[in-house]
Parts: sequence; structure tokens; C-alpha cells
Amino acid sequence: IIQYYGAGINSSGASTLKITNDSHVDNNSALQYGGGIANYKAGASVTIDNSTVSNNTAIKGAGIYNKGIVLIQNGAKLKDNIASTYTYSDGKKTISTGGAIYNEGSSVIIDASTVDSNEAEFGAGIYSKSGALTVRNGSTVSNNEATTNGGGINLESSAGLSVTGSTFDSNSAAFGGAIAGVENTGTTSIVSSIIKDNTATKSGGALLFQNAGDVTIEGTKFSGNRATTGDGGAILANGTVISIDKDSSDNLTVFDGNSAVNGGGAIEVVGDGAGLSVANAKFTKNTSTNFGGAITTVDGINSTIVIDNVQFGDG
Repeated sequence: IIQYYGAGINSSGASTLKITNDSHVDNNSALQYGGGIANYKAGASVTIDNSTVSNNTAIKGAGIYNKGIVLIQNGAKLKDNIASTYTYSDGKKTISTGGAIYNEGSSVIIDASTVDSNEAEFGAGIYSKSGALTVRNGSTVSNNEATTNGGGINLESSAGLSVTGSTFDSNSAAFGGAIAGVENTGTTSIVSSIIKDNTATKSGGALLFQNAGDVTIEGTKFSGNRATTGDGGAILANGTVISIDKDSSDNLTVFDGNSAVNGGGAIEVVGDGAGLSVANAKFTKNTSTNFGGAITTVDGINSTIVIDNVQFGDG
């Protein structure tokens, strides 16, 4: 099926759409938005419960395009969707965004579900432009591949993010293998989660934030993340304030075996107004070729670095 919007389901008039009980929205192609599903009405809701959205294509939101509310729950799967590009007759080319989901609505929740093996230039898993994006309760964002920013998630404009008790595994991008936030004013919170084996071919192996809202990380383990030609094996914070601490169950935040070719095997902090506060954390076996096996700071004006009760090495 080939349509402009919502090739599988175009929910432009309904206030509520529920897809349940091992249903499938597969192999649809839209020329513009929402290859699988287009939730095109502000305030309207879509629930995907124990069902699959896969192998769909569109320029924005190959799996789902959202202007309202989306809930993905109970073992639902968003997989193998590809946000495609289109070249007009004058030679201008579109940018592909949101392999699984493109969000410019009020809310997207991923609950005990999987976002896997999706592709786009920006936000191969999820591209979020506004509202609140929540990933929780044992969800997995894995094997998503962006050619530019945000293999797992890309945040822009006013988008905010909350991650709790979930895993980001083996995502890749040029910048921000797991998560990228560039010029987004919303805040980001990552709590009691696992961020592992993500890759940036340039910088920010797991996370990259540039002139973004404040980022809080608690009780989370970063392991095996890589910036293969640049900086910040686990995290690159450019003009952004990052706060790291233990979680409410006293689990430390751990950085283990992350690597960068240039600087900051675990973390690099750079740029005016950037800041880093690290408490109750552990850094082991992180490496960089040039500067700061664990942490490095570069070119910061009005930047502040605070280290409190942190272990570097295996001692």
C-alpha cells in the first residue's frame, strides 16, 4: 500500500485507536508521514498492546507518526522500520527522521516493549520534537542505526526524555550512538538503566548533548560504548550540564570499558556553560588515545566540574 499519510492506518479523525492481541501493522509505505500509522490529530491517542509495527517506510515516522499521545506497552515491538529520503525534481533531498516513531505530540510512552533495528538519518529508533518521551519498565532500545544523530533516540526543540529501568544496547550513529539531544530545551533523566555497546562513528558513543537542557543520570551502568573517531566514549556534553549520582536504591553509576579515540574515554565536557557533577560513581577500564581515559574537559568558559565520592580504577 502506498499513500501520503498513514499507509497502514490513518487516524486523523478518531480520538482513540487501540491495536491489541498480537496484531501486526507491517510492510506499508507512505510518501510523507507514518508508514505504518499516522496519529494526525492533537490530543488523539494510539495504544499498541502486545502487537508489532514492522517493515514500514516513510520520510517521517516510518513506523508511527504522532501529533497526539502514543502508548507502546505489554511486549509490543517496533522493528525494522526505515525512514526513507526523497529527491525532488529540482534535486533537493528530504531528511529522514524517526525510523520507529516521529513525535511532535504531547506524549510517547514505551513501557515493557522493544524498539529494535530501525533506520533513519536522525533518530533511527525515535525522533522526538516536542512533549514528553518516556522509556520505562524493562523496555529495550537496540540495534537502531542513524547515519547522523541519535541511533536510539534524537531529541530536538522542546522535547524531554525520561528513561527508567531500561536498556539501550548496540545502537549506532555518527553522533550520539544511543541518544542525541541538540538544541533541545527539555530535560533528560536516565535512572537505574543499562547503556551498553553503543557506537558513534564520530563523538558521543552512547550520549551526546549539545546546548541542551539539563541531564540527570542516576544508578546507571555505561559499558562498552565507543566513539570510534572522536570524543566522549560514553558521554559528550557540549554546552550542557550533566549531573551523575547513585539511584534511590544506592546503586552507583558505573562507567566500565568505554573508549574514545581522541579524548574522554568515558566523558568529555566541552564548551561555554557546560558543567559536570559526579557523585557516588565508579570508573574502570575506560580508555582514550589522547586525553582523559575517564574524564576530560576542553575549552570551557564558566564551566564547573565537581567530583564527590568517586572511584577511578579498580582500587
